[in-house]
Amino acid sequence: MFLTSKARYAVMGMLEIASKEPFSLTKLADIALNQEIEVLFLEQIFAKLKGAGLVEAVRGPGGGYRLAKRADAISISEIIRAVEEDIKITRCAHQTHSGRSNGCLASGKVTCATHHLWAGLENQIEEYFSNKTLLDVQNQRLAKTPSLNNIYFDHNSTTSLLPEIKKEMLELFQRPLNASSTHANGRDAKHYLENARSRVKEFLKADSQYNVVFTSSGTEANNLAILGIKNVNPLVSVIEHSSILGIVSHAIIKVLPTGAVDLAELEKFLTMCSERTPLVSVMLANNETGVIQPIKDIVYLAKKKGAIVHTDATQAPGKIAIDINDLAVDMMTISAHKFGGPLGAAALIYKKNLDIKPIIIGGGQEYRLRSGTHNIHAIHGFGLACSLEEKYRNLMAKTEPIRDYIEEEILNIASQAVFFGKGAVRLPNTSSISMPNVTAEAQIIHFDTNGIAISNGSACSSGTSKLPHVHMAMGYSLEEAKTATRISLGINNTHEEAKRFIQVWKDLYLRSNKLIKDAI
Repeated sequence: MFLTSKARYAVMGMLEIASKEPFSLTKLADIALNQEIEVLFLEQIFAKLKGAGLVEAVRGPGGGYRLAKRADAISISEIIRAVEEDIKITRCAHQTHSGRSNGCLASGKVTCATHHLWAGLENQIEEYFSNKTLLDVQNQRLAKTPSLNNIYFDHNSTTSLLPEIKKEMLELFQRPLNASSTHANGRDAKHYLENARSRVKEFLKADSQYNVVFTSSGTEANNLAILGIKNVNPLVSVIEHSSILGIVSHAIIKVLPTGAVDLAELEKFLTMCSERTPLVSVMLANNETGVIQPIKDIVYLAKKKGAIVHTDATQAPGKIAIDINDLAVDMMTISAHKFGGPLGAAALIYKKNLDIKPIIIGGGQEYRLRSGTHNIHAIHGFGLACSLEEKYRNLMAKTEPIRDYIEEEILNIASQAVFFGKGAVRLPNTSSISMPNVTAEAQIIHFDTNGIAISNGSACSSGTSKLPHVHMAMGYSLEEAKTATRISLGINNTHEEAKRFIQVWKDLYLRSNKLIKDAI
């Protein structure tokens, strides 16, 4: 069949663009890396696709290609015809679509005996490609491609539900439980609710001055902490989660190159707060770099100025020991699914003397701080996760030597590689790694196709285009920050999986940098 590489690469390139829309533009360099095609060859192909009105080019930083029409409005036949003249099955020199030909053989005058057989096949192929859209191919690919992510290095995003929690939750799912009901089922629901509340407090070593309000997510708990206290002056660090930064656009505390909060900067801001009570919010451990913040020092400085202190401790449970009394914070956020519990249950632990107003209005559940029917099944699972946290944390300790091994081996491969926050105290399972000259997006796709799940930051921002604010806040350039990906190991990850990760990392690094070197 006379279908050239040019046509096949055009379809592959268009499919890659379609898979990323509408959230991001696609660079030819990324397609070249993923499909192992020379960039110069792709440039020729995409010049023709652009000329045919199938793609549009966006210039400037962050630019790339996007579809000029919807994927369901672009046929495969259009793509092929944009880059080459025809789909040929016969050897006819001047065949037309009606089947007529000036000849199949060398003389150009004689029609071969099987001409109509091949011409008919050619017409069927043409019809097939004309009726098959880019969206059809994309959907077919998604439906038929099995999940390859048999190595999961994205535990800071979410963890697997622990088997013992899954078992108890499945049994509970058989029962209709609403803690606001006054009948027997409602009383049972109330029992599960308060039992989970006690387990959260016990896990955090929270004394009688603290209470627990259950929320649906860490994001909601963070919102309640910042928006629920009125007439305060919020002071937050520049590396906070978007659920904090999204509601505080001023008074941003800088961090040092290590990723730790600049205490001198914090003290300066605290001094400037004269009219309203400062509300300081600094995460206990960063979700992207794993850097652990000096919360006790932050509390010491804040309390000298009469400030309220909140810490987003979402990433800490199951990785480091937490004692809320020892930290002496006024509020703390944790979330179940970060340490073996279920999705849909989180909590804000707060001192009872705080005047917190609800941000969700309704039936007044959760001490009138958070209205809405309790998710008893998830909250029960949350409580179980808290009871199992020490066991989980002991298992998590084994990830540190695996993480360190990965970093050492990568440095042997690429001495220019950067491990963001390596000079600071970090979570044992987390490493933020730069691959010189290769974008995070290209890396994630490469690892995904090789059966390894990693990320480039907060999963809560998945599907959105955002600047790598944490790495840039540490003093790295945009170009350096854009090469950063995150691995976050879990209790079941092994050295063998680490070796596989290193090999896949090495393959992409060497190939991509060879392409760059050859292009210069």
